[in-house]
Amino acid sequence: MSPESADDALTKVRARLFLIFLKRLHVLHRNRPAPESFYIGQDYVEDHARVDCTIAVNFLCPGQVKQFEFWQRGTKVNGTQFENVLLVRAYRKISIQLWDDLRLKGVGQQFVIGYVKTLLPSINRRLIENRYSLGHPLSRTFAIFEAMDVSVTVNDRRIWLSWPISIPLFPPSAQLSNDVTVLYIRDYIDAIHAFFRSEYDDCIRRVITATESFLETKKWKAKRSYREYLIDIINKAFGFRRNNSHSLRRRLSDNLCKKLISNLVINENLQYVYKIRNKI
Repeated sequence: MSPESADDALTKVRARLFLIFLKRLHVLHRNRPAPESFYIGQDYVEDHARVDCTIAVNFLCPGQVKQFEFWQRGTKVNGTQFENVLLVRAYRKISIQLWDDLRLKGVGQQFVIGYVKTLLPSINRRLIENRYSLGHPLSRTFAIFEAMDVSVTVNDRRIWLSWPISIPLFPPSAQLSNDVTVLYIRDYIDAIHAFFRSEYDDCIRRVITATESFLETKKWKAKRSYREYLIDIINKAFGFRRNNSHSLRRRLSDNLCKKLISNLVINENLQYVYKIRNKI
């Protein structure tokens, strides 16, 4: 056997032994006894040894976006566009143990996705400003599920994450989807989509739109006293401005049973959201 062949064979044996070691390490990690108390990510939070890294994430972006850069809680973020791809880079420190778990055991990816998710509202805010300042209707925002090519780089080593993932249907909603065709359900789903994209103004508008559609479907009316009824007749007769006693807030409050704590919470929350909608 030539020296080159011997070196190749030795390299293959070492690689196989190392792979067996990593698999065994992964099994031991999953089967280790549970501590008396813990919280998710505790090992990484309590690890004081840190390492500089670059988290890269791409988004398909049809509209032209101005370059942006900002700092958020010790993380430097910049975004540039290359053709139809928005390139976002975040520079921060992460736990060395997290980095070891990513490159050796392939675990801990959800925490990197969590880092990106915390940055998305600030990124989307700049994309919304870009939409209005440039008058570009195709300058869209993004949800964490639309992130592509997510990677973590430390020094010259780059680890690619298994993202995006395909999220299965939620069985109860999938079971009802064919039977429920009312408009307010669709409006509420659109509100959830707007929330995922960090378009909170649009989310609030859609929540109120869904509520108004619900009131129309249920034919809920505001309850008027006899005095209010007379005043309404007089105002109508003399052409005066009529009080809007059929506003959403009044119709909602008059028809929800406040004896139930759930209805009380719904009423207070929607009254507050309606007040915010009027200030947008």
